[in-house]
Amino acid sequence: TVNKYGYDGFDIDYEPNFGNRGNIVDEDDRMFAFVDELGKYFGPKSGTGKLLVIDGEPQSITGRPEVGLYFDYFIIQAYNNSSPGSDSKLDKRLITGGVAGAGLVQTYSSVMSEEQITKMTIMTENFEATDAAMDGGYDYTDRYGNKMKSLEGMARWQPSNGFRKGGAGTYHMEAEYGTSPEYKNIRRAIQIMNPSSHSLLKN
Repeated sequence: TVNKYGYDGFDIDYEPNFGNRGNIVDEDDRMFAFVDELGKYFGPKSGTGKLLVIDGEPQSITGRPEVGLYFDYFIIQAYNNSSPGSDSKLDKRLITGGVAGAGLVQTYSSVMSEEQITKMTIMTENFEATDAAMDGGYDYTDRYGNKMKSLEGMARWQPSNGFRKGGAGTYHMEAEYGTSPEYKNIRRAIQIMNPSSHSLLKN
């Protein structure tokens, strides 16, 4: 299906501590076997140019850290970021843990460098609630005490380890279509992370 319709790749929604559980998500060896098979067709080991990404709680595959080598990106569902959100909570999700389990670096540092892990990390906010989407997310405070909404905070967040992050994003980005201009918050986030002289915010 991915090849038939020209999709860029495949995304695994991995949420062992939320939603439904099963005999793959509950067992790291089975999860590894599943990803190893997918890795023949997607991701950096495949040679196909197709992406393999994992979103949700990739930091929870603590029993088989080598699985991290199969992915192009780790997409963290930092939804409401244990509201109120903050730079320090994102740092914990990435590095030291203590928010939603282990940190990504704790899980994968035996097989990948901290810089590589950080560059693969995308923090995301939940825009499923339209009011939050229209408002740019939830309350957020950066490490300097500046207050803003969470999507902007994720876009501005610079990991405390000094390495560059992979990016920031949203779940249900379409929910903010009604902003003026449309997609105002995601456009601002893109501009923060990848500044351009051609503003994405139309007049």
